[in-house]
Amino acid sequence: MKRKRFTEEQIIGILREHEAGAKTADLARKHGLSEATLYNWKARFGGMDVSDAKKLRALEEETGKLNRNYEGRHCELSKITGRQRPLKICVTPKKSPQPFESDEGTPDD
Repeated sequence: MKRKRFTEEQIIGILREHEAGAKTADLARKHGLSEATLYNWKARFGGMDVSDAKKLRALEEETGKLNRNYEGRHCELSKITGRQRPLKICVTPKKSPQPFESDEGTPDD
């Protein structure tokens, strides 16, 4: 994964400079980034505090883990049943998820 050069604290600090009246071109030159990056940051982090940005990052990480877990379980299930969703490629997760254990019986369909 690509290494990020700026932390949430730094990004929000740069955006605060922009809100204080600094020109976009000057900020981009000063911090070594493009004007488009500043506008993307503003769209994503605009109006946030550092604590809000950290919460956002934690939620995004949790969502990613849940999605990878879901895809891994779907792939396992599709191997067992022989069914797959159309136009969906199953990607094997790096760590195989724990086998699905249900306390309840299987529903009668």
